[in-house]
Amino acid sequence: MAPRKRLYSKTFFSLYYVGCGTFCFLPFVAAVFMPNQVKPLRRLAIAADRFGKGRSFPNFKPEGSIEIPKLLKLF
Repeated sequence: MAPRKRLYSKTFFSLYYVGCGTFCFLPFVAAVFMPNQVKPLRRLAIAADRFGKGRSFPNFKPEGSIEIPKLLKLF
């Protein structure tokens, strides 16, 4: 059987607290940045819906991540 000293780590609780803090902090970071990522996709969906119904969508500029302009180049 191993001695109790070898099973105990002095840094366990500090690592535990850092992990819990990160786990609690990251949802707030995601909540701040996700609307900026989703907004161009919503505008693209609205433009696609209008296009499908034969309506115009003036002043539509492909913005956002690089995938959206690449998608529009296909059509």
